[in-house]
Amino acid sequence: MIRPLPLLLVTAALTVGSAGHAWAGQTAAALPAPAASLQYNAKIAYGAARITALRAVPGGRIKVGALVKESGRTVWAFDMVQTAARSVTEVVIDATTGEVVSVKRQTLEQQARTAAESAAENQRAR
Repeated sequence: MIRPLPLLLVTAALTVGSAGHAWAGQTAAALPAPAASLQYNAKIAYGAARITALRAVPGGRIKVGALVKESGRTVWAFDMVQTAARSVTEVVIDATTGEVVSVKRQTLEQQARTAAESAAENQRAR
């Protein structure tokens, strides 16, 4: 007899684990329409962009990464944390060429302010 609780835990673990990298391994057809068009334009996969970002910030850990449109180009944008430096570094990788577009370091306070401004801008755009 299969016990319900262990089966439930295994199912939950697999569900959460598979959701960890939302972009990794998905085809454009599996993504929402705006993300699908970005994914179609991207020639560089999430994994390759992630490795490039990690190399750009030695000792950094990726907090979040997303495929976005920035200044008319499709890019992978990663926010990376460095605990020792108490900072967040934004690394932008061109999704077509794989080149590092920019590396911007911000203190945690500056990053929180930037996030609040972006949220307000997104709210106005709706």
